[in-house]
This record gives sequence, C-alpha cells and structure tokens, in this order.
Amino acid sequence: MANEPGYWGFGRTVAISGDTAIVGTDNSGPGAVLLFQRDEGGPGNWGQVAEVRAPVHYSNQNFGVSVSISGDTAVVGESQAEERTGVAWVLQRDEGGPNNWGIAMALRGSGAASGAGRFGNSVAIDGDTILAGAFDDHSADRYAGAAYVFERDAGGADNWVEVRKLYSSAVDREEHFGWGVSLDGDAAVVLGKGAAYHFGRNQGAVTTGATLPG
Repeated sequence: MANEPGYWGFGRTVAISGDTAIVGTDNSGPGAVLLFQRDEGGPGNWGQVAEVRAPVHYSNQNFGVSVSISGDTAVVGESQAEERTGVAWVLQRDEGGPNNWGIAMALRGSGAASGAGRFGNSVAIDGDTILAGAFDDHSADRYAGAAYVFERDAGGADNWVEVRKLYSSAVDREEHFGWGVSLDGDAAVVLGKGAAYHFGRNQGAVTTGATLPG
C-alpha cells in the first residue's frame, strides 16, 4: 500500500493514541493520511482501516504535513492550502458511517492572511483541545508566527472554536513561532527559532521561554 502512487514519503508524520495510529505522506504527492488499528486482520496485527484525502486537490498540496490523534478524534494539517494561509482538518471516527474516519470540519486561524500564515504546519490534540501552529503568521510581524488554541463544544456540540491566540514573548521578524507544538492536559509547548515556550491554561501569558542548545 505504501508504495502505490500517491503515497510518496509514507511515514512523513505519525501519531498514535491507544490502539489507533495515523500516518501522513510526503507533500510532493496529492496528500493523504492513513489510519491503522491494532488487531485489524488478526490478533496483534496492525491493519489499515481508513484513507482520508484532502477534499480539495491542487498542485503541491501538503495534506498530512502534520498529524495528531486523541481517542476518536484526529487533526491533520495542510499548511499550503488556500494560498498558503493553511487549514487544519478535524477527523472523527464514525463520521460518515460506523468505524469510518471522515472529515468533520475545517479549522482556520483568525489572523491569517492570504499568502501568509501556513496555519497547520504543526498540530496537536489532547482531549477537547487542539493547538495549531502557523510559523509564517504576519499578525505581529513578518514571519513572527503564532499558535492557535481551539476547544471542542465551545460554540455548540462537537463544534471546535478558536479560544486563544499565542505569541512569543519576544516577537521579532522571522521568529517562526509555531514551528512545532505539543499538548498535554493544561500545558502546551510551542517551538520558535531557538527557543521552546511553555504555556499553562488560565495563566494568561507565556510562563517559560527556554533557549534550546545548539
């Protein structure tokens, strides 16, 4: 399966939650993510249960450039979409039928402009929270970057709404804040140029900006 046309760079991005794994493909192809389930095809076997492709196809799209999964919900980044503004797609198990993985909605950053942003170049999900990086976000300054926080059910059942936008504590040109993101409960880490920033829920601001070695 991984060597078929359209699966170039199989394994470019990966994530796992419990008995389900999600695998992204290289951005040189049309873009797809594959989902695998433990015991699919036999005890202890990991078998493919779904393939999800971008709903809109165009050249150089990178659906699957980032992936994350938590329980029955996954998020897939496509930072080249919409003139590089970027989109993050929420995938839900049982969307479109029992045990089917389908696109439930699209997420977009509130401050991204056409030709800027690259929203979704990094994504993370933990429970009812999604964090999406946009290293080319111009809201504060050119290439300064930003990260967007979304919460489930904030605007209705199973709806995801942007609730916060995060910036570096030392915004400057080409900071590329949002290059990488991670979530764990009430804590988030966002990577910028040479630093990792730690955020806490209800803290109101960056709590730590630690310079990385090298």
